[in-house]
Amino acid sequence: PRSPRSELLRVSVRPDEAMSEGKSYALPLRLSSPTEGVTVSSTEGSYIFWVQVRGERPSTQKSTGFITVCYVEVNENNPLNALEWSCKASGKPLFDIVNIFAANINYDAASGRAYVHFNDNVAHLLANRDKYIAPLQALGIRVCLTILGNHDRIGVANLSAEGAREFARELRVVVDTYGLDGVDFDDEYSQYEAHLSQLWPGCVTYGPGPYARLLYEVKMAMPDKLVQLYQIGQANYGFKSAVEGVRPGDFIDYAYCDYDVLMSPPHLGLSRSQWGEASLDMTYGSESNPANLRTNRSSGNGVQMVYNLKPGNSQFTPLNDVAKYIYDDEAVWSGVRHEKDWK
Repeated sequence: PRSPRSELLRVSVRPDEAMSEGKSYALPLRLSSPTEGVTVSSTEGSYIFWVQVRGERPSTQKSTGFITVCYVEVNENNPLNALEWSCKASGKPLFDIVNIFAANINYDAASGRAYVHFNDNVAHLLANRDKYIAPLQALGIRVCLTILGNHDRIGVANLSAEGAREFARELRVVVDTYGLDGVDFDDEYSQYEAHLSQLWPGCVTYGPGPYARLLYEVKMAMPDKLVQLYQIGQANYGFKSAVEGVRPGDFIDYAYCDYDVLMSPPHLGLSRSQWGEASLDMTYGSESNPANLRTNRSSGNGVQMVYNLKPGNSQFTPLNDVAKYIYDDEAVWSGVRHEKDWK
């Protein structure tokens, strides 16, 4: 049986004039219950939270209105490399969103629940967010966490409605705990078909419907955060139906398709401004496709995605093409390299 879980509690803190931007403050909280028969543990009813006054975040918006989403494969690469690329004319960061690739959706057989798993690399970055994440956010870059399958029968496209709701609540805790700006989903590496004969509790037969339901539940759990989607796996069939009366385009902020794919937005209600075609593979640092970049822009889309950012100017050619064809600008690399500095 599953342990009973309470609804999430949201605490809002409004800084007063005595609190200085950039400084941290201790916030003591004590929980109490006015409901008869409902008590708060005497050992777990008091907490001290550390809060920081961050001030208003700078804007990364460029004149063409496009946003560029950058995946960083953090098993090998440092996300701080995204700091070192900018647009020459505007002076704005080249990247608007950085996705940390990747955490996993795993399954706990004892509780019958899906949960978020961090490998050692992701765990290190999140535990040291002030070093690896906060500098990006200080420039206005939004930082999100990618959720990826993990070679078993659980995935982003086979959770039941209740399973999706519980997983969305856990994601909200992760996002709040580590000061992230949202989540990104990648439907790869889940072995759905191998386990159809024995569905785990909290799971249903995989398909685009359950996937859309998860995205909906995540947006309902964190309406102030980004919900993004890499167009692969069950998403390729398109989300054609509303969930609880809400169109997928209203609970997905941005979606982007594979490297050499050119297609119209496949999800109900998703506008061109939320969509990106022909993502750019940065794996080798010298490959680009100006024709696809031009098509992405001329189609009226609003998103360009680049994948696998590495340190240094080996990626100058493709990123200069992004600046040129997406922003009518020129890419500038600072000359600073951030190597992976953790084990």
